[in-house]
Amino acid sequence: MTSDIDTYRAAKLLVDRYGDGATVEAIKRADALAAQGDAAGKVVWLRILEAVHEPYRAGTLNHDSPPQALEAPEGLAKGRDLAP
Repeated sequence: MTSDIDTYRAAKLLVDRYGDGATVEAIKRADALAAQGDAAGKVVWLRILEAVHEPYRAGTLNHDSPPQALEAPEGLAKGRDLAP
């Protein structure tokens, strides 16, 4: 299982590289892995997709804010795993 901090790091890198296209890229990667029969890989990318959207759900960003402001939520610095 991928730790929370690794998930948020991957989401940050994805946003840095693809900007507004980060969501589409995460979905493409999840779909590609699913097509290859890699269910675990798909789950990892769906978690990364959730992490890309976390600042919007938490209200710390709006859709007019730059996505580069993505930060791991408080308490994740210790590397706890997300519940399955």
